[in-house]
Amino acid sequence: MFNKRVMIVDDDAVFADELKDVLAFNGYETIVENDSMMAVKSVGHFNPGVVLLDINMPIKNGFDIANALRYGEKNSKVFIIVITGSHKPAYDQIFKMYGIDRCLQKPFSPEELIAMIEGADELTPDLK
Repeated sequence: MFNKRVMIVDDDAVFADELKDVLAFNGYETIVENDSMMAVKSVGHFNPGVVLLDINMPIKNGFDIANALRYGEKNSKVFIIVITGSHKPAYDQIFKMYGIDRCLQKPFSPEELIAMIEGADELTPDLK
């Protein structure tokens, strides 16, 4: 099993705390970052296997964060899952451009979330 650390980056503190509770119940160590400006820096300190990333945030949006994680000076191999309420198939190419691995569309069940995170292990063996 890969790194069971998950970073949640979302400016909605209530939603992020709910995600954290679901993940903790399923054995994941989590950290929540509500400040998009601090998210990239926090990834380096926490070293997660997966980042759950909201797209619509103030100051730096999820695309900016994903781009910095994937193509920044440290070139993180973290698995990036965006969480959004407004996904369209046309967005998939944009997600790839920014280094986003998967999209989880709201509303979703806790089971869908866990399955997508656990699927990251099969898709990116270098995260171990």
